[in-house]
Amino acid sequence: MLPNTYHQILKEYKSLEIRVLDFTEEFNSKTLENCKSCRRMNCALNMPARLSVMNYLQTLKNSGHGLGTVGSLNSLQKSNISQEVFNFLDGGFDHSFCELDQEILQQFFSSKAANGTLPLLTRWVRISENRDFRIFIIQQIARFKQVGCSYILMQILLKEQDIVVKVEIIKTLAHIQYDRVVLQFIKIFQQEAINIQQELIKAIIKLKSEIGIRFLTKYYEESQPSDIRDFIRNSLMEYQIQQRIHVL
Repeated sequence: MLPNTYHQILKEYKSLEIRVLDFTEEFNSKTLENCKSCRRMNCALNMPARLSVMNYLQTLKNSGHGLGTVGSLNSLQKSNISQEVFNFLDGGFDHSFCELDQEILQQFFSSKAANGTLPLLTRWVRISENRDFRIFIIQQIARFKQVGCSYILMQILLKEQDIVVKVEIIKTLAHIQYDRVVLQFIKIFQQEAINIQQELIKAIIKLKSEIGIRFLTKYYEESQPSDIRDFIRNSLMEYQIQQRIHVL
């Protein structure tokens, strides 16, 4: 039965070892119907896939092995819960994706990664229409350092229209140290908006690519004064200090 108050929700979720959002104390005495934030949690609790994930995690805990261990996961080999969850991700978050969903899925993904059964996550970046969900998945690719997603992420970046999503992809490609993207970064640099250019510069610097550093140096030397030129200069100066080399 659905809990009636925030306090009861906290109690229920603690039993699953899931960290629930730190809502303020004023929510403790309010019902789900009277609290907008709790209504969002109500939505999360009622979604079949979310409940499947929670049941999955509860089964892991009840197995006696704890969350995310090989032993507990092996005990679920005959269960189809995992596949049901992945199937639901194909379209289950097109209308809502809240912070509680993130917490639940992080636990689920961690349990799969611990057993080496976490699939490449780019599928859901490609097919989902929910920006928040896509960004979350991109961040999980970075978290689990799924290098195998790099090429597909780069292809998505080349066609992506959402600036926020593009920024997350660039950050992720730099984080997982996929240096093959540098030539593509250089190719698209001049056609991008200034905020995307700044992320490309930071990514090139983070990847420590000689080709990328030469490109930025040349661009700085040949371009007219501008905000992006100043950004390149500051980034290269910081890079010089870190690497103890001279590029400008």
